[in-house]
Amino acid sequence: MVEEVQNVDGQRFARKTFAPGATIPVDAHEKLRKRFRREIITQQQLGGTELLPVLDQGTDSGDPWFVMPLADQTYKQKIAEDKANGVVDIKPIADILNGLQRLHDLGYVHRDLNPNNILLSEGTWKLSDLGSVLPPSGQTVTLTEDTIIYTERYCAPEQRLDFHNAQAAADVYSLGCILHDLYGTYTRTPYAQHSASGAIGVIIEKCTALNPAKRPKIEVLRTILLDALLEEGGVCQVEDEKAGEWLAKIER
Repeated sequence: MVEEVQNVDGQRFARKTFAPGATIPVDAHEKLRKRFRREIITQQQLGGTELLPVLDQGTDSGDPWFVMPLADQTYKQKIAEDKANGVVDIKPIADILNGLQRLHDLGYVHRDLNPNNILLSEGTWKLSDLGSVLPPSGQTVTLTEDTIIYTERYCAPEQRLDFHNAQAAADVYSLGCILHDLYGTYTRTPYAQHSASGAIGVIIEKCTALNPAKRPKIEVLRTILLDALLEEGGVCQVEDEKAGEWLAKIER
């Protein structure tokens, strides 16, 4: 459960509290509670400007909770705006690439990347909701064997079949689905390969290849995706250092 709260100075924040739905069996609650605590620890440990930070938390007694900045917008809302305006803002995509690169470089897999989990905070689009994150090899603790959580419209086919062993390529598939939200002209069939017109369509096809081994890595996408987006008529106002480097290479 996520709710808006404010402190004594009137500053507003978002507080997420462990509150399993009525359809979740009671005997699964303790495992989910542990997973929720792991989400807090992971989000705190990773830090960085690419992920939504944990500002405060309580895990010692009762239902665990944590406080985050109150987001200005979800990427789902931004996609709707861009489609209504007929122009794609490229900076959010650069920020998403930054976030995924950070996770993957550290050995993590998000496993539930979708527009509702990408939030605008302090001028940067940040990844959030790390409840399904897969830690680096050797640090994995199975807490979700009967309570698998993912968003079907953005879930890779291999992740559906073997959720606990999903690798970084699953996040690339989800990114391809997000690009399809922006440029696709048909309703997606879950777990399929997708496309769109133009050069961006080829990138979407590569990202959503059914064989995860054939999907590009995030560092490869860096060299081609922004270029293709600009060719498709996108606009870019880049302020972060990494995305600035990518654009510099494109403009040479």
